Amino acid sequence: MLKKLALAAVAALGLSTSAQAADWTGFYLGVLGGVSFGGIPDCRPSCNEAWPGIAKVVGYNWDNGDVIFGIDEMVVVTFVPEEFTSDPVRKVSWQKMARIGFEITDNVMLYGAVGGGYGVIWDDEGSASAWYGAVAGGAEVALNEDLIWRTHLQYSRSQNFSDCTGCYVRVLTWGTGLVWSLN
Repeated sequence: MLKKLALAAVAALGLSTSAQAADWTGFYLGVLGGVSFGGIPDCRPSCNEAWPGIAKVVGYNWDNGDVIFGIDEMVVVTFVPEEFTSDPVRKVSWQKMARIGFEITDNVMLYGAVGGGYGVIWDDEGSASAWYGAVAGGAEVALNEDLIWRTHLQYSRSQNFSDCTGCYVRVLTWGTGLVWSLN
């Protein structure tokens, strides 16, 4: 039943199922672009913003038939608009995720991930940092033996970057881009 639902989702998203069978094992490197929707709902409900960003992703997968295990590391640069603070702001985060994927067709994998990271945000007046936890999911489509299209959706929660003690920053991030297999 779950496989039928996943195949229906793949068909609804228009993902190709005609490429050659993918071998997911090995190192990979990629670039994703996307947007983060975040804010501080408990302290400053008016802070909900959308921030564009770009991520470098590197990782390794172990293909075990229809189940793929992996580790993933991302470095994300987020462009926080000036409206969020009084000064231009820059944000960089580093995260590591453990992944488990399921091969839905010969060239499509759906995956889930859990992990965490560390983010630093700074402006002309100073900086702040925070640890965060994250859960994610996504789909990968092998376009050929070396090139994969990835779409990634992630929810993260961290301690607040500002002086608003006791509140949490919640962020929903969507990204998509190309990943190259280095096998």
